Amino acid sequence: MSQVLLVRDLLPPLQPPMARHPGVHVSTVIKYIAVQRGLLSADNSQLTSTWSGLGQAHEYAVREMYARLHPGRYVTPGEMELDGIYANLDLLDFDPLADDDLTDDARELLSDACPVPEEVKLADMGSLHTPRDCKPCDKPHCPRYWRYEAQVMSYCMYVGSPVGKLNVTHRMGDWKRDGAGPAHRLWVLRYTDDELANHWAMIVKHGDE
Repeated sequence: MSQVLLVRDLLPPLQPPMARHPGVHVSTVIKYIAVQRGLLSADNSQLTSTWSGLGQAHEYAVREMYARLHPGRYVTPGEMELDGIYANLDLLDFDPLADDDLTDDARELLSDACPVPEEVKLADMGSLHTPRDCKPCDKPHCPRYWRYEAQVMSYCMYVGSPVGKLNVTHRMGDWKRDGAGPAHRLWVLRYTDDELANHWAMIVKHGDE
């Protein structure tokens, strides 16, 4: 008689742990603020090893393919520090106007920005959610995008850019159409100097707590 044995129910680490400074990290501060604002439950603030591993594998695949397809354009800068707070940026785009499919509006937003930080995400939320004027949330700013935007705004501060990009793959598409499969969205976000300064002041304040 055949035999079946479950050997493992969690995905093992797909990459060695990233070397991190023992100090305060911006991602930890953002999670703390999200919990305090009710945007993230304390129980869900720690990802399972399977979901974390899938996210890391996705980010690694995007970084590697970008490096192969666009040599010299994309750089993974490694750990950076600002005001005693550390961050590991996914990508810096040193030629953000090179894409042929950019709209005129996107080109205008990117026209004076270089390098542009690009954050890569594998998302559980549906693709109908949008950073602005989110119809599923019926809000001008989507709460589900808050943490993503907080990272992008922080990374803009690290590199001195008013513009950032969010590279989001929604693993279940819009969650409504059977068989629709994953969906991809690339967002360009431009912020004012005041928006970035106020955001960073909030990060530094909570980083000291």
